[in-house]
Amino acid sequence: MAEKKNKNIVGCVLIGAAIGIVGIMLIGIMAAIAIPAFLRYIKATKVVESEMMISRIENAVQTSFTSECKFPASASSSAIPKGGAKVIPDFSGAGWKAIGFSDASPLYFRYRIVNKGDTLELIADADFSTSNVEAHTYTKILTKGADCTLTSSPGRIDNEFL
Repeated sequence: MAEKKNKNIVGCVLIGAAIGIVGIMLIGIMAAIAIPAFLRYIKATKVVESEMMISRIENAVQTSFTSECKFPASASSSAIPKGGAKVIPDFSGAGWKAIGFSDASPLYFRYRIVNKGDTLELIADADFSTSNVEAHTYTKILTKGADCTLTSSPGRIDNEFL
């Protein structure tokens, strides 16, 4: 009788251990799916900053262009932030002053104005990885018309999350 009791206990322990192992495997599988999805979500929320800031810069350029009919000088806000860090931008250059643009809040992206004569590129770039590769670039191009009008291209995203 005591032998039968020991076999039942051993059987229960083995079943319990098997259930525990399956539970641990399920948690591991869920983590393998959830962690990359969470990281993509975090990066996507950072990208919204670039679209909003480029829109603000575009509005400032349009306001300046309407009164002067010329593009500002090329300008850059800072070095590219690395590894998803925020930096305090430097919008003190002549190009930024010409359009009356400034922002002192920490940002995930470097912002640039590139004057190419009849076109003006508005660029936001960031490095969300640690590989020193620009992992995300958002670009909008403004084109000068003969009658002092501006045409804006839709935003273009390059190097989307390697």
